[in-house]
Amino acid sequence: MAEEKILNLILDRIDERTGAIFEQTTELSEFRTEVNLKLNSYKKDFKFIEDKLLEHEKEIYKLKHPDDNEKEINWG
Repeated sequence: MAEEKILNLILDRIDERTGAIFEQTTELSEFRTEVNLKLNSYKKDFKFIEDKLLEHEKEIYKLKHPDDNEKEINWG
């Protein structure tokens, strides 16, 4: 009887720990998903900024070098 109680206590603790591990894994998976969504959003924002910066640099160049406006410029 005493051995059975000890085994039941051990199984209960294992069950509690397993539940905690499952809960933490779920939270980490949700967190990872949220972070990935935010990173993808930031990537789009940075791409937009990069494109706008290039556009502005081209316009500034054209204003500073009006003689070059006739030429085809490779912006890479």
